[in-house]
Amino acid sequence: MEKLKVIIGAGGTKRDGWVSLDESDLDITSAAAWSRLFVPASIDAIVCEHVFEHLSYAEGTQAARLCLRYLKPLGVLRVAVPDGLHSSADYVEWVDVGNWWNEWTNEPHKVLYNYLSLSRVLKSAGFAVRLREWHDARRVFHQCDGWTLEDGYIARRHGSAWSQMLSIVVGGTYTSLIADGIKPLESERTMPARRYLLPSQHTRSDENLLTF
Repeated sequence: MEKLKVIIGAGGTKRDGWVSLDESDLDITSAAAWSRLFVPASIDAIVCEHVFEHLSYAEGTQAARLCLRYLKPLGVLRVAVPDGLHSSADYVEWVDVGNWWNEWTNEPHKVLYNYLSLSRVLKSAGFAVRLREWHDARRVFHQCDGWTLEDGYIARRHGSAWSQMLSIVVGGTYTSLIADGIKPLESERTMPARRYLLPSQHTRSDENLLTF
């Protein structure tokens, strides 16, 4: 059976094997809008690239909960947002809440996430969280090995052509904070979540696993 994989906030992006939806197609925070398009527990993967920063924390949590509801068990929600702990002050200024460019384009940022705050939103919705690309509290960049774009293509990832172009505009190396929310099996959802690991507590084997 063909997998159902969805890009939310696609902005015209088309990928083979993926359903592309814009805001006019689906309000990610509306339960009624979701129910018109999908059956609960029917989606294998969801990508939201630079969507959640345009929502408030409350809206982001609601959106994450709805994504969880419509994902199959072990389905993946891949989220990419600007990284509030980026090492470049120019980058942070460019992506921060109230930045003139985002206001001028009528696409204001409402939240500037870091790896902990984004993980909390996903965890509060019921996801286990795996970080893929992020800056830690010391503003050191990390990139997890082993993740593939087949689970969700992110254009604004470290080293991509799009990020290299944005690096020129921003004046600092452009990266995104990227995290996967994994829907647990029903039997695991009642198990206690693993505690958050602060950067100083990371080990080689679990540095990218916040809750599982």
